Amino acid sequence: MSEEVGKIIGNKYEIEKLIDYGGYGDVYLVINISNKIKYASKVLKKERASKNDLALFENEINILSELSKKDDINKYISKLIDNGIGEIKNKNEKIEQPIYRQYLVMDYFENGNLFYYIDKMNNGMEEIHAKIIFKKILEGINFCHKNNICHLDIKTENILLDKDFNPVIIDFGLSHKCKDSMVKLEKGRGTYKYMCPEIVNKKNITFNGIKADIFSLGVLLFNLVTGKYCFNVAISQDSCYKFIVKKNYESFWKVVNLKNKIISDDLKDLYIRMISRDPNERPSIEEILEMNWMKELKDLDEGQYEKIENDMRENFLKLAKTIEGDNNEELKVEEKNDHKNTKIPSRSMDDENKSFDSEIRPKKFDNNKFANHSLKIKGYFNPNKFMNYLSELIKKDFDYFKFSEEDLSMKAIFNTKQYFENEDIEEENEDEDDDDNESKCIINISLVESEQDEYYIQFLREKGGIEEYYEKFVNIKRIIKEIIDKYIIL
Repeated sequence: MSEEVGKIIGNKYEIEKLIDYGGYGDVYLVINISNKIKYASKVLKKERASKNDLALFENEINILSELSKKDDINKYISKLIDNGIGEIKNKNEKIEQPIYRQYLVMDYFENGNLFYYIDKMNNGMEEIHAKIIFKKILEGINFCHKNNICHLDIKTENILLDKDFNPVIIDFGLSHKCKDSMVKLEKGRGTYKYMCPEIVNKKNITFNGIKADIFSLGVLLFNLVTGKYCFNVAISQDSCYKFIVKKNYESFWKVVNLKNKIISDDLKDLYIRMISRDPNERPSIEEILEMNWMKELKDLDEGQYEKIENDMRENFLKLAKTIEGDNNEELKVEEKNDHKNTKIPSRSMDDENKSFDSEIRPKKFDNNKFANHSLKIKGYFNPNKFMNYLSELIKKDFDYFKFSEEDLSMKAIFNTKQYFENEDIEEENEDEDDDDNESKCIINISLVESEQDEYYIQFLREKGGIEEYYEKFVNIKRIIKEIIDKYIIL
């Protein structure tokens, strides 16, 4: 269980549960002690925060504070409710040396993260539904741009859904004030799949922040409609984006794997323009709203629009139930009388003649929603042997892997900079202490006991983008099912 849960912060908020792990701050569901209203609070992990982490946290507060003061703040932008540096402690606790945390408080959106809904859709949304939700996202980003703020980290994982499944844009840590649309940075920051070519892996750059956001919106749009990404990163060496660079669009669509998904020519035209290598060729938000693909919404009367929007919400509601179920997926090991002779195939381990007969008591299990997942395993098996075998099967997929037999936990680091293996591409010198470097995806995996003969494999995303984390989680889940279904013979 998170050590902060149950504590009071700033003498105002009681921390109820952990919602998400962030690069520089964990997000909790908190309850205002005086009015009992639920909020989301991002709390800076001060004890391991770098100067850069602190700068990002304070930048998010400043950006949100500026936007929240506007009388016409757009409803698709998260609003800053409160912030400060407050003492964190147990209820009614008096301590001689108080511990303080910096925090910010926002509205709580119970329907979670758009990323997971798109993933569950398999082939993405219907185009008419995508138009509705994308138009709302455009309105939110346009509000930022009109107030000289560039988001610079637009992606589905930074879009939450409110009670009516309307999108709400969050996470302004990388956002930047721009003068005449221009932004100057020491290095490009963001998420590689969404990062425009003029800032990918570049240093000391000045670029048009609004056009950078347009590029990210294009990637997001394609993901909404197809559930996929065309390219890994917008460089000429990418197997797909290279055709955008050459303006060979016919070949581009031939290599894009849409399977059975058919998308309209109007959408293709809009997408190609939004992800153009030349920022000057990307349309403005006003121009996007006037393009053919968006015009269908204008032709709908109020009743038609309301019906389509309700259908979209019904789809989201169904998906919300499956997402909740996935967080508590149960995998059963069928128990038989001869369990003492249970064996696991050796493959890369010399354990073929050893049986499952030991017993352990791991640390307490804490089930967290959305950004963290858990798989339940019921039945008799040896936890040490199981986790050893799992570690052997998955460690080859990570750049760094460490397994602790003592507490049955793994730490896996997947470096997404594998896309930059071409020697002609400039690559930054990595600083191991730079926690802001989102090129690394770090996942903590642990086996914990809940009840007798009932265990959970817990996945915690410590760092990096949700896309990379979720891709690895799905693969590891498949391996675990394979172990249980084929290799553990009871």
